Amino acid sequence: MFQRRDYFWLIFWACVGAAILSYVIFGPRKTVERHSLDCSPLVSIDGTKELHVFDDGMVVLWDETVKDERGRTLPVEGRWDLDETTKLYAVTLNGAVTMYSLVMPRVGPCMLVKGDLGAADLRASWFSKF
Repeated sequence: MFQRRDYFWLIFWACVGAAILSYVIFGPRKTVERHSLDCSPLVSIDGTKELHVFDDGMVVLWDETVKDERGRTLPVEGRWDLDETTKLYAVTLNGAVTMYSLVMPRVGPCMLVKGDLGAADLRASWFSKF
């Protein structure tokens, strides 16, 4: 049958196997780089809308001008994604996609600007609160 020395090697190789299996299952994963907006939440220029942008690609819009029958503001959930070729952010809310440029000056708030930077639609742009 098994001798003490055999048990040692059996336990040793079982531990090595468990370590390798753990590394394969729980070890480092290749992650897809996701860009996020560190300046979230963003507000509209008139201050009636607030856009929360999350790292997982989700956005939530709070619009104070739209209320339910009880007078409550309800969130509108949507998605965002970064087009790597154009460096534009696509924000989808209620099925409508709007393209934005991210402006992050060294000093001051960041902005999601709708349209060309030289002729931006400020009413449809978003500004950081901080």
